[in-house]
Amino acid sequence: MDSATPPKTKKPYYRQKYNVDWENDERFKGWLSISKKGPFFFHCKSCEVDGTAGKSEIEKHSNGKKHIKLVNSFKNQQSLTELITNSTHTKLEITIKNSEMHLAAFIAEHNLPYTTMEHLPKLIQKVCPDSKVALKIKCGRTKTESIVTNVIGSDKKITASQVSTFKTRCLSFYVEAAHQINIRFPFQKMEVLKNLKILEPKTVFESEISSLGSLASQLPILTKNMNLDDLDREWRKLTNMEGVEDLNINMNISTFWSKVVNVTKSDDTKMFLLLTVVIKNIMTLPHSSACVERIFSSVNLIKTKFRNRLNTQNLIGLLHAKQLLKDYNCFSYDFGKEYMDLFNKQMYNFKI
Repeated sequence: MDSATPPKTKKPYYRQKYNVDWENDERFKGWLSISKKGPFFFHCKSCEVDGTAGKSEIEKHSNGKKHIKLVNSFKNQQSLTELITNSTHTKLEITIKNSEMHLAAFIAEHNLPYTTMEHLPKLIQKVCPDSKVALKIKCGRTKTESIVTNVIGSDKKITASQVSTFKTRCLSFYVEAAHQINIRFPFQKMEVLKNLKILEPKTVFESEISSLGSLASQLPILTKNMNLDDLDREWRKLTNMEGVEDLNINMNISTFWSKVVNVTKSDDTKMFLLLTVVIKNIMTLPHSSACVERIFSSVNLIKTKFRNRLNTQNLIGLLHAKQLLKDYNCFSYDFGKEYMDLFNKQMYNFKI
């Protein structure tokens, strides 16, 4: 008689529950969560699908091509919260930079030593402990020096329009100066001024003056150590227009002679070397030194015995900054985008 075999009993089936700790796994972080279907399912936020809970099932899903593509696209997107946070942070940074530029302008305007900035920001933070901007200001001696020299006092902000305006004002000054001098001096009796006609293109083209000997005798300092025969030879060559192009009688004096200066021979040497030296000396006429004296006065106010270590570049930066603030003051000037563009790590690069 066969012994009775006991019936096989089914092993109980255990379903894996969702484990919250899986969300901390670097492979699943950001897209894994529990499903609304219940504790035995997981949910993928990227794919918007649910699956059976179990680490092997989640790993299988994470290696799918569709899932990888969606996760990578989400990585490149910022959430609304991040956008707002970044925008707020950017505005705060701009406000801090603006505040530091105004502090640097305060130092430049009032001729204060840069060492003042070792204490001033800390004092502001002590007085305004509830201000986010004040607490973030980090502007010591070195940074202030860099802002004044390479941001506020930088010559990189000079535009072509400003250069043109400057030249026009200089020209207007000379025109008015010539008018006032003409009123005060008896030029009709001064023979030397008649010889200055050589500057006019019309005189050159029409060969009105055949020799520069008379001018050389009246203004010997202009032709000192020169061979007058060579000088006359260059003048005659110019009046005959030998080897000269692109010149015409209607040019203004500056344009005409700037072209003459650049005329060269076949060996690339200057064709009118002596003549251009004389012309440059005539055109370099001294006038009032008042503007230079004003700069000297500003330098004396800036470079005191307490600030005797200022180098030339720092001094130029301070002078430019003071010129910028001439019609404003350190707290009212509006530092625009061009200053923000210069306010970077490169401002610490000094060429000494």
